[in-house]
Amino acid sequence: MRGGIPITGILAALITLTAVLWSSGAPLWIGWRVYSEQVLIAALAFAMAVAFITSQSGPLWWSRLAAIASLCFGAWLTVRFPTLSENVFYHPTEALIVSITGFVLLLDAVRRTMGWSLIFILGCICLYALFANNFSGPLQSRSIAPDRLITFLILDSASLAGTALSIAVAVVVPFLILSQLLLATGGSAFFSDLSLALAGRKRGGAGKIAILGSAFFGSISGSAVSNVASTGAITIPMMKDGGYRPKTAAAIEAAASTGGQLMPPVMGAAAFLLAENLQASYIDVMLAALIPSLLYYFSVFVFADLEAGRLKISRVAEEKIPP
Repeated sequence: MRGGIPITGILAALITLTAVLWSSGAPLWIGWRVYSEQVLIAALAFAMAVAFITSQSGPLWWSRLAAIASLCFGAWLTVRFPTLSENVFYHPTEALIVSITGFVLLLDAVRRTMGWSLIFILGCICLYALFANNFSGPLQSRSIAPDRLITFLILDSASLAGTALSIAVAVVVPFLILSQLLLATGGSAFFSDLSLALAGRKRGGAGKIAILGSAFFGSISGSAVSNVASTGAITIPMMKDGGYRPKTAAAIEAAASTGGQLMPPVMGAAAFLLAENLQASYIDVMLAALIPSLLYYFSVFVFADLEAGRLKISRVAEEKIPP
């Protein structure tokens, strides 16, 4: 099962299909009213099953059992979520069993994919919630009973199926698809060629190309998530091939993509809220953000240049630079 490419392919297709249908609003078109949490939990269950199938950690029998249990957990909670979330106190046994099952499976999936560090952080947060009344000063709070805590972590709309999972399903996956379409159709060639022409002949050209490409794409997307998902698929391998360390390449792309929502003309959603709250025009907000965003990218550009000098990273090969 560890080498089961057909199974993982089917699960990956289900994740993609779930994300595309949900982000496109297809359930509303056909009159199918569902909770957003139901869709998010289904996608998470598919992803957890993939994590267990592809992971080399732990015995094979547990990987198989955990993958099946993840799908069963996702199916059960997807169907029963409206009832359990609205009337959790009337179904305490079912809610607790589902929550404990999901919590254990999720912890193991996180351990397999992210390591023990994130488990340690989550453990500290849970311990604080359980013993908050024993702290003093500003850290003191009301403690939560273990059964209530684990039920909240799985069933509450602000916990498992909260903002982070919503962004992953509704934003990250569709934009990963977009980035692959750009790669397949050559639509990203304009940004790549422009960045190559401007920075390819400079020291550490691969890093500077990534910064410029993220700035250009960010100026029309206004989203850091879509920026890193779309341009990162191209620029991170380019930087690694050019001589940057993998962690440095990821850091440069993350910083450059984050600045994309600060770059006019299309900025992040916060810019529109700012204009509304200040009763100012969006043009005024863009003008106010122009110089800070340019300074931001200048600082990232300088870092990439200094890192290239330290690692002796040269320019991009001449044959890769458009005329």
